[in-house]
Amino acid sequence: MMPRYRPSKYVLNSKNEPAPVEDLELWAAAFEDNKIVKQEIVTELGGLWTPFTYPYVSTVFLGLDHNFSDHGPPIVFETMIFEGVYDQKGQWRYATWDEAIKGHERTVKMVKDPICMIGQIEYNFWYWIEYDGSFMLDNWKERMEVRWKKLMRRLSVLKNICMTVTKFKRRH
Repeated sequence: MMPRYRPSKYVLNSKNEPAPVEDLELWAAAFEDNKIVKQEIVTELGGLWTPFTYPYVSTVFLGLDHNFSDHGPPIVFETMIFEGVYDQKGQWRYATWDEAIKGHERTVKMVKDPICMIGQIEYNFWYWIEYDGSFMLDNWKERMEVRWKKLMRRLSVLKNICMTVTKFKRRH
């Protein structure tokens, strides 16, 4: 049995639904509109991330079918996390615009989770040590102590948040 023909290139129609297209020039021209579904920089909870490592979640229309089987809908949307602990470690793909929006919101919620934030703070601390260069200065020990104290205060805040959330969940 021969596999059925499956279009590989898609554009979004006026209802944001994927529509197959054969013409390569038409397909390429559709990407001049830049089909970003949603992008979000995650900065919540009082600047727990340092400016150079704010994670951001990006959901885009791919335009190419990433469903490589002979059945099922075309998979043409993708969500990824950039920067921080989860930098390009996850990739979620969807068939419809609505699924992509829901997946994007779910991913942002995951990044905002206090447990995820603890890892993010630790990542920022080591990033700072590696890239800040201040460890080469005469007062690097004092600067490290200040950074460490800030980190410990932030972890204490996160611990309190986690405990409050846990108590709330137990009550309800």
